[in-house]
Parts: sequence; C-alpha cells; structure tokens
Amino acid sequence: MSSILKKISSPFATGGGGIDFEHDVQSAFVVLMLTNGVFHHLGQHSIRQIDLQAKYRGYNTDDIIVYCA
Repeated sequence: MSSILKKISSPFATGGGGIDFEHDVQSAFVVLMLTNGVFHHLGQHSIRQIDLQAKYRGYNTDDIIVYCA
C-alpha cells in the first residue's frame, strides 16, 4: 500500500500549482540576475546566466540552471 501512495501526485502539483511555483522561482532568479543580487545559498557570487528548461543542454533537469561567477 505504501508503494502505491508514493506514486500518487498531489492535486496541487497536477493541477498547475507546480507550474506556477516553477515560474515564481525562475522569475525570482531572473530578478536577482538583472539587479546583480546574490542568492546566499549559492555563496556570495552574482548570477551570470540562467538556463530555463535546460534538458536540451544535457542536464538531467528541466527546471532551472543558475551559473554564478
């Protein structure tokens, strides 16, 4: 039974809530990049480039890749 429950997605994620959250996070990183802000979990490095939906670059993710310098 527990393996079945692990496969069930939440209604929030399947109803578009996951997409809204993804856009919010991506927008926040774009704003940080444009304002030369820093995201403290990435160290005191400024964001230089952002790739959205970066699976085409060979990364095993489809959300966001943040490049810092």
